[in-house]
Amino acid sequence: MQGLANEHRLLRHYTHNIDCLELSLPMLEASTVRLQGRVDQLRCTRCNHTSQFKPPPFSSAGLRPCSNCESNVEYNSKDPCKRRIGLLKPNILLYDEPDPDKDRTLESLLDDIEECPDLILVAGMSTASENIVNLIQDARSQGGKTCWINKKEPSPRLKSLFDYIYQGDCDRIARLYNSEPQPHRLTYDQLCDHDDRLTDILVDHVSF
Repeated sequence: MQGLANEHRLLRHYTHNIDCLELSLPMLEASTVRLQGRVDQLRCTRCNHTSQFKPPPFSSAGLRPCSNCESNVEYNSKDPCKRRIGLLKPNILLYDEPDPDKDRTLESLLDDIEECPDLILVAGMSTASENIVNLIQDARSQGGKTCWINKKEPSPRLKSLFDYIYQGDCDRIARLYNSEPQPHRLTYDQLCDHDDRLTDILVDHVSF
């Protein structure tokens, strides 16, 4: 993905990973949307304010109060319940939790649909959210190609959405793309012709 980002071929990088490894890769980080949150942040359970995670000393225990809530709350000595202060928890989306960033994610998806992506790679994901499925369907309706890369084949619900299905190691595709020499690489200006050549670049040496 970093190779695609460096060559201005990557429109967006949606990830379920929470490890934030993209922070060391500026071009990739600029295109990344995290669907499950990030381990380097804390989020308030009440006001949704986020802050950088700073590991507490070992002597402390439990969740810490939100400083943003504390600075905005109106203290009422007769009614302590009005002092509603949230707690800080890791900014990670657990199963069945509502996504506080869903509007921002949806905005990115709508922007991407308008850009008419010519290729969507779903790599290493065992499933796809409804928003991602909608992106795949819209891309295909506009002539884009879709590729599934995973050690397991997609579920019957997803299988019909992909033009290419590669059942194998994601790292193999990455090594193939980064191998030298690469005379078949296109320039950014050539890529702007909006045809299927990027698909050919990524899959022409792989047997599907």
